[in-house]
Amino acid sequence: MTAIELADWIILGPGSWYTSVLPHLLLPEMRQALCDTPAKRCLTMNLAMDTKETSGMSAADHLDALRHYAPEFSVDVVLADPTSISDLKEFERAAGMIGAEVVLGKVGASSRRPVHDPLRLASAYHDIFGNS
Repeated sequence: MTAIELADWIILGPGSWYTSVLPHLLLPEMRQALCDTPAKRCLTMNLAMDTKETSGMSAADHLDALRHYAPEFSVDVVLADPTSISDLKEFERAAGMIGAEVVLGKVGASSRRPVHDPLRLASAYHDIFGNS
């Protein structure tokens, strides 16, 4: 928990929504540390929204699920590739409900697979972190 307290930024995601991202907020001590830290929080959205785990869910639904399971948790920035957002207004509404500013950036790899490009993602983080 000390690392969370001392961090400048906390990054959640990308990853399987219900088995990699949300579990950090389901553990009471971890959730408390993530809520109490003075660090800024960045949530990185997945490139594919409709997976086996999140069938039928939009990007906004993902944020609504986060708010449902951890209503006291807020986020400063939500990073998303614009190609993964089907309804930008609805996504911005959901992001606002968790206190977040939406940052859109081309962070996906050029391949047809929904995979983040490490250099594009690093560049996006650099831009976000540099503006804080």
